[in-house]
This record gives sequence, structure tokens and C-alpha cells, in this order.
Amino acid sequence: MSIRLLIADDQRLFRQSLHIVLEHESDLKVVGEASDGQEAYEQAKALRPDMVLMDVEMPKLDGIGATRLLVKERVDIKVLMLSAYADDERVLHGIQAGAVGYIVKDATPEEFVKIIRATQAGVEITSPYLANLHPVVLARLRGSQTAAPALSAAKLSELNLTQREQEIV
Repeated sequence: MSIRLLIADDQRLFRQSLHIVLEHESDLKVVGEASDGQEAYEQAKALRPDMVLMDVEMPKLDGIGATRLLVKERVDIKVLMLSAYADDERVLHGIQAGAVGYIVKDATPEEFVKIIRATQAGVEITSPYLANLHPVVLARLRGSQTAAPALSAAKLSELNLTQREQEIV
């Protein structure tokens, strides 16, 4: 059975190139494309793909807002956030909005395919950027109820976190 995908990205060249790459995989089927967050939201509701590859920054409604709407309406569709940037702020907002993963656009085609398949299988996997975050930070980013209690300043310094990561924790 094919994994049905919707690609939402305002950069036409990237969107269409990704479509071509994914269509070469026998188990992946691109069922639609959207050039802004509002269109992505509407197409996701109408087409019911298994997964939306959602760019973070798009016109009309950004990808984070579109993801929030899909989650709020309990639309059973997985969202993988896409971004050219791998900064803490974008990762934080994407995960908090309900995305199940985050892919940096400079990932290889093979990495995109691997992450899509793993995510559909229920395995939490993202671009290598998140793999380097400390588990406590990642749990906090995800809003986990089982996250460790607040850390002391001394413990935070041992984790070698950025100033922004320390503020989040």
C-alpha cells in the first residue's frame, strides 16, 4: 500500500523537484501540492493524505498555523515540517503545533524517503539536527508530561546548551 503525500511549499522548484524524487519510489504517491498554508490545510482536509510535507514559512497561512488547524480539527494526518533552517525556534514551534517530525531541506533525497517511511511506520525520526539535542531538551520541546523536572543552572551548563535552549528548558 502506498503512502499518500501532500507537498506544501511556496517554492515551486523545490516542491516540484521533491514531487519528482518521491514519485520514483514505488511505495510513495504524491496526491497533491500546495503553494501556501491555507491551500495545504484545505487540500489536506479534502484529499486525506497519510502525510503532509509542510514548509514552515509560506504565505497566507504559515505551515505551523496550518498544522495547528489540522491537529485542532483532529484530522488524522501526520505532518512533517520542512524548513531551510534548523534553528531551535522553528523546531520548537513545529513540534508544539503537532508535527511528528522536522526535515531540513538540505537533506538528501534518500534521507527524505527514509524519514517519510519511518514516520509512517510510527518511528519518530527527524533530520540529524534533532538527534544532537539532549533528551531532556527534546522532551521539553515536545511538551512531554514525562520530561525530567526543571534543571539547576549547574546541570544546564553541563549540557552545553545554547542560551535559547536554556530558556526553553
